[in-house]
Amino acid sequence: MDETPKPIDSVALVVDILSKSLTVPVSTEIPQKRPQRLVLVEREGGRCDTFFDRPRIGLLCWGESDAEAQGIAIDATHALAEAATTDRNLSSSSVETMSRDGWAQGNGARYRVVLEMTVNI
Repeated sequence: MDETPKPIDSVALVVDILSKSLTVPVSTEIPQKRPQRLVLVEREGGRCDTFFDRPRIGLLCWGESDAEAQGIAIDATHALAEAATTDRNLSSSSVETMSRDGWAQGNGARYRVVLEMTVNI
């Protein structure tokens, strides 16, 4: 039986943490019928070595208003920062940038967050 630990999927880790912490759907794909509130998780870059993955993670946070979308974005960043103190796979999570996304289509508002993270692999 092979007991070699499998590498951590950083995006899946973020989705798991946020799904447990937020009251809105969290996904790596936009559903065909997008809900009014949603957090989309994407890897936007980063680097990896033998011990750490240092992903640059983007979050697109939809809400029914700018204030709600911003609140979801803030809640997500706080949840990940807190998880970095308790989750054995996540060493750090810090905000690189957070902004209102003026390119949101359809009804609803959207905030974009880019995080720099360190994941133990």
